[in-house]
Amino acid sequence: MAVIHSFSVPLSVAGGASRIAFTGSRAPSGASLSVCSQVAGLLWAHMPVGARVGVGCCSGIDQAVRHQVPGVVLFSVARPVVHRGAFVVRSIRLVRWLCRGAGAVLFAFPSHGCPSGVVAGSSWAGCGSGTWGTVALALGSGARVVVFVPRGAVGSSAGLAAFVGPLWGRCVLVHHSFHGYWVFLS
Repeated sequence: MAVIHSFSVPLSVAGGASRIAFTGSRAPSGASLSVCSQVAGLLWAHMPVGARVGVGCCSGIDQAVRHQVPGVVLFSVARPVVHRGAFVVRSIRLVRWLCRGAGAVLFAFPSHGCPSGVVAGSSWAGCGSGTWGTVALALGSGARVVVFVPRGAVGSSAGLAAFVGPLWGRCVLVHHSFHGYWVFLS
């Protein structure tokens, strides 16, 4: 009997990508943090020569990726942070960098559902959520997006539509794993 790694489906999406980026919560669930660390490490181990990983400068998901992937392209916020808009500018720079590469893929690890006003497009529309704003901008800029939803965040696969909210119409595949759900948006 063949054993399929629980990360094989989400990792297959990144195959051939020259640029991969990560976004997510500064205070992720334990499951999200663990899965993100494992995915980042596996991606790093199997990335094509010349491929790059981009990530932000915050704690949580960003920090987990920085620990797993040496030589990440780091997108920082100027210090001291004067206003929250600095994080938006940083995220826009990350997405613009990502989408200049062939087969761009964004992995997202949100800590809550997508706000109702978020719309995929070429300008920022995060409605207070940096993770979902980054997802929407990446989708509007042509990237493929893989969102991890921990098992405890939704009661069942039927709850995924509510969690992904206004971006659910961009869903092309849902993969259930032991740890939670992978939602593929395009």
